[in-house]
Amino acid sequence: MEIKKQKIPFVLKLKRLKNSGAVDALNGFISKIKPSKKYTGVPKRILLFRNDRIGDAVVTLPVIRDIKTNYPDLIIDVIVSPGNKFVFDGFEYADNLIEIELSDNNSGGIFKFPFIGGFLLFMKFLLFPLIFSHDFRTELLNLKKNNYDAAVDLVGLKRNSLVARYLSGFTIGPGRLAAFLFYDYYSSSNWVSAGDDDFMTRKIEYTITDALGFKLPKRDTGLPLVHAETKDVSSPGNTFEIIFHLGTSKLRKLSPEKEKELIESLSNHKILITDSFETDGLKKLMEFFKGKENITYKIYPALKDMVKDCRSSGILVCYDGGQSHYLAQYIRTVAIFGPGSAALWKPYEFKDYDTLETDESGTKAIVSSGKFRHIALFRSMWCNPCFDTGCKDKPCLNELGIKFISEVIKKYCF
Repeated sequence: MEIKKQKIPFVLKLKRLKNSGAVDALNGFISKIKPSKKYTGVPKRILLFRNDRIGDAVVTLPVIRDIKTNYPDLIIDVIVSPGNKFVFDGFEYADNLIEIELSDNNSGGIFKFPFIGGFLLFMKFLLFPLIFSHDFRTELLNLKKNNYDAAVDLVGLKRNSLVARYLSGFTIGPGRLAAFLFYDYYSSSNWVSAGDDDFMTRKIEYTITDALGFKLPKRDTGLPLVHAETKDVSSPGNTFEIIFHLGTSKLRKLSPEKEKELIESLSNHKILITDSFETDGLKKLMEFFKGKENITYKIYPALKDMVKDCRSSGILVCYDGGQSHYLAQYIRTVAIFGPGSAALWKPYEFKDYDTLETDESGTKAIVSSGKFRHIALFRSMWCNPCFDTGCKDKPCLNELGIKFISEVIKKYCF
């Protein structure tokens, strides 16, 4: 069906400009003047910038594991964020985890505005610390002593690229908006671009292996990738047929009415409902389903504390995000997508997805051919991905077929 083009914010128009044909043409011209170059030789120590979100960290783990498996003497250090460091804890394939404050994921308002916001964040996290923070300068000096052969910016921040240039003689990063200024090797597109049609994991792997000349004949497709610590791993967790994790940003979230409709359509099953914290929406669901003994409510201190119950339960229904990537290592996951790219971010388990069904609203269900047979549900929108900008109408979520989602779960998960 043809998707009607809704009005989109001016901010999103600017962000989409970075993925326009005009910019592609400009980059094509520039790349002829300063072409992307590959590393010569075999690196002994590399630095990865993964200082962003949980999901970004999880989809990078298979790449790190395969590189380390094939090059066991290579030292791989990772710059992490406070929000995603726990993903790497206990991950034996990363040699050193480095926390250095170059970004945060909570800056809103003007910080989200293209160009201006990026410049303000550059001042906040790099320029001002370089001028005023002795500890920050000392930390960079100590890192420089590691003599990294290559530094890979997996986020695509200008401040990352400048720090990478300071720490290493060879830098790698995404290839949009004249990236030749910042990296020695740059990929053919931004890390997240309109028109992406493959997993983010594969995109990362290709960029790093092509830039550094790595060959990966040995591959490990085992799950889980992460090593979540649970309080008592020897005993089973609680068993539920469906776990609903409703936590995410407002931008990626169904309306409370649609959440209630979906849960109600499946309310004959043994259900656990959780959220990031005790939200007003969760309280309203508790009131609405009051008296239904087959529905349990629980708030977990941290995402890793959900692992025990996920291991013992049937399916997890959640939104696209860190919870989807992290918990999909332990349980069959039904991921609901809104403004994010399902092509890039569908739960990864080393297998491609096939189409299950599509309904009249344009809602599509695809399924992994892997062990867990994860399912991703989404509407293919002309404006997707919107780079976490959003719009007033949110048709990617507001026009999702809830009845269709419910029927897919009933038909293919039970």
